[in-house]
Amino acid sequence: MNRLIYKNFIDKKNIPYLFFFLFATFPIAIITGNLLINIYIILIALLYLGFYLNKKILRNKSFLILTFFFITILINCFFSNNLEASYPRVVKMFFIVFFILSFQTLINYDKKFEKKLYKFWLFIIIFFTFDLIVEIIFSKNILGVKSYIPGRLSGLFGDELVAGYFFLGFGLISLIYIYKNITNNVIIISLILVFMFIISFLIGERSNFLKLSLGLFFFSFFFYKKYFLNFILLLMVLLLSLFYFTKNNKFYEYRYVTEVKKIYNLGFKDFLKNTQYGAHYNTAYKVFQNNKYFGVGIKNFRYEGHKGIYHDEDYVFANSKSNTHPHQIHFEFLSETGLFGYIAFLIFIIFSLLTSLKNYKKTKNYYQIAGAIFIVTSLLPYLPSGSFFSTFNSSIFWLNYAIMMGYNEKKN
Repeated sequence: MNRLIYKNFIDKKNIPYLFFFLFATFPIAIITGNLLINIYIILIALLYLGFYLNKKILRNKSFLILTFFFITILINCFFSNNLEASYPRVVKMFFIVFFILSFQTLINYDKKFEKKLYKFWLFIIIFFTFDLIVEIIFSKNILGVKSYIPGRLSGLFGDELVAGYFFLGFGLISLIYIYKNITNNVIIISLILVFMFIISFLIGERSNFLKLSLGLFFFSFFFYKKYFLNFILLLMVLLLSLFYFTKNNKFYEYRYVTEVKKIYNLGFKDFLKNTQYGAHYNTAYKVFQNNKYFGVGIKNFRYEGHKGIYHDEDYVFANSKSNTHPHQIHFEFLSETGLFGYIAFLIFIIFSLLTSLKNYKKTKNYYQIAGAIFIVTSLLPYLPSGSFFSTFNSSIFWLNYAIMMGYNEKKN
């Protein structure tokens, strides 16, 4: 009897159901922490390797593009100053390739899976947002945890101030689901858009707020074709409301008004010299200058950046110049992978976007364009970002990448 149950469980026809469960609950894994994220990614990849790997994969555009990127970081690994720090990320990238292909398999298997998947994610983001609202009202979330920085919300992430990136990663996808499956009423969609805009603002992560704002703007470009004047009016009301709010809240006024004024008063270059992010960027650029071709190796900025040769007294936070990563994806690639890795990454991203946009023109799949919008906004230069190779940030990035690329192989 036990053997029969085991056989039925591992039967190939049951694997899509397991894929569905794992992808549907993947946002929960992200909230739970890095250990569960890695378990999910490895398990999903192993299921694909065990049941779906065949010669047809060589005709899969996503596989070919991802293989190119994987090979480039594998080559780069051999030039790492500290191979022990680099190779785990390269190994993980191997599993991510098949994690992405598994998502393609899932959405190709049954249309119902696709709809139920995004519906489940919508419930998760609604609960996550409800928890943020509780924190806004009571200064602590439903678990009794509050952010250690005034004007910032942590939500279910506790001490980690990454709620804005999670909201960015799943917010636009959830909005598309509502638009496609619940209502496309202009007034209701507009209210949801305004609500998302406000929540992202109140989370207090300026970089992710700007990225989400741009994402919602791109969505509005598609949605408000017939109502362009309405959209302009809505945008003006939003901006005026937020300006009034910030003037009456010292924490948000400092984060969104005072800090932005510094850029205008000092100029962008001098502004960076007075910020910790600027010190990180400057150090990363100097590391790149000393290691132009292959960088110092993935996850090696933390070891290289603290060296005295990168100290620059022109930067106020020169003594804090080094960190686990440069807090900007372009500087991260330049310092850790050099010109070789950076150019390879740009080729990888550009080719992925062009392939997806070409497919979008044929299918008009809004989920695909939502994934593409996330990828583009995540790669904006100079805006602070998490490490590309960190578990948390990469999990959300690659999931949106899977959404963007998955529909390229989708059957009609």
